[in-house]
Amino acid sequence: MMNTRIKTATRFFAAAALGLLLAACSGASSSPENAAKAFVEKSYAGDADAVMAMVYIDEKDKRRRRRRHGARQKSNPPSPS
Repeated sequence: MMNTRIKTATRFFAAAALGLLLAACSGASSSPENAAKAFVEKSYAGDADAVMAMVYIDEKDKRRRRRRHGARQKSNPPSPS
Protein backbone atom coordinates (compact mmCIF):
# COMPACT_ATOMS: atom_id res chain seq x y z
CA MET A 1 0.00 0.00 0.00
CA MET A 2 2.76 2.46 0.97
CA ASN A 3 4.87 1.61 -2.06
CA THR A 4 1.94 2.44 -4.34
CA ARG A 5 1.55 5.86 -2.75
CA ILE A 6 5.26 6.59 -3.09
CA LYS A 7 5.27 5.53 -6.73
CA THR A 8 2.19 7.62 -7.45
CA ALA A 9 3.66 10.66 -5.71
CA THR A 10 6.97 10.21 -7.52
CA ARG A 11 5.24 9.98 -10.89
CA PHE A 12 3.14 13.04 -10.11
CA PHE A 13 6.16 15.15 -9.15
CA ALA A 14 8.15 13.92 -12.14
CA ALA A 15 5.30 14.82 -14.48
CA ALA A 16 4.91 18.23 -12.83
CA ALA A 17 8.64 18.92 -13.08
CA LEU A 18 8.67 17.90 -16.74
CA GLY A 19 5.69 20.14 -17.43
CA LEU A 20 7.36 23.11 -15.76
CA LEU A 21 10.59 22.48 -17.63
CA LEU A 22 8.80 22.33 -20.96
CA ALA A 23 6.81 25.45 -20.19
CA ALA A 24 9.91 27.36 -19.13
CA CYS A 25 11.93 26.35 -22.18
CA SER A 26 9.24 26.94 -24.76
CA GLY A 27 8.00 30.19 -26.13
CA ALA A 28 9.08 32.64 -28.80
CA SER A 29 10.99 34.88 -26.41
CA SER A 30 13.56 32.21 -25.62
CA SER A 31 14.34 31.06 -29.15
CA PRO A 32 17.97 31.00 -30.28
CA GLU A 33 17.14 33.47 -33.06
CA ASN A 34 15.71 36.00 -30.61
CA ALA A 35 18.66 35.55 -28.27
CA ALA A 36 21.12 36.16 -31.11
CA LYS A 37 19.16 39.21 -32.28
CA ALA A 38 19.11 40.70 -28.77
CA PHE A 39 22.85 40.01 -28.38
CA VAL A 40 23.69 41.82 -31.64
CA GLU A 41 21.35 44.73 -30.88
CA LYS A 42 22.83 45.23 -27.40
CA SER A 43 26.35 44.93 -28.82
CA TYR A 44 25.73 47.61 -31.44
CA ALA A 45 24.06 49.82 -28.82
CA GLY A 46 27.18 49.55 -26.64
CA ASP A 47 25.32 48.05 -23.68
CA ALA A 48 28.21 46.00 -22.27
CA ASP A 49 26.34 45.05 -19.09
CA ALA A 50 23.46 43.54 -21.07
CA VAL A 51 25.85 41.71 -23.39
CA MET A 52 27.83 40.24 -20.50
CA ALA A 53 24.57 39.15 -18.83
CA MET A 54 23.84 37.08 -21.95
CA VAL A 55 27.25 35.38 -21.97
CA TYR A 56 27.95 32.32 -19.84
CA ILE A 57 31.43 32.20 -18.34
CA ASP A 58 32.30 29.26 -16.12
CA GLU A 59 33.28 30.17 -12.54
CA LYS A 60 36.59 28.34 -12.98
CA ASP A 61 37.43 30.54 -15.97
CA LYS A 62 36.40 33.68 -14.08
CA ARG A 63 38.76 32.79 -11.22
CA ARG A 64 41.58 32.01 -13.65
CA ARG A 65 41.09 35.37 -15.38
CA ARG A 66 41.08 37.23 -12.07
CA ARG A 67 44.31 35.54 -11.00
CA ARG A 68 46.06 36.36 -14.28
CA HIS A 69 44.69 39.88 -14.41
CA GLY A 70 45.63 40.56 -10.80
CA ALA A 71 49.15 39.17 -11.31
CA ARG A 72 49.66 41.34 -14.38
CA GLN A 73 48.57 44.48 -12.53
CA LYS A 74 51.03 43.85 -9.70
CA SER A 75 54.01 43.20 -12.00
CA ASN A 76 53.25 46.12 -14.34
CA PRO A 77 52.22 49.11 -12.26
CA PRO A 78 50.86 52.09 -14.21
CA SER A 79 53.36 54.77 -15.04
CA PRO A 80 52.92 58.14 -13.29
CA SER A 81 51.39 60.84 -15.48
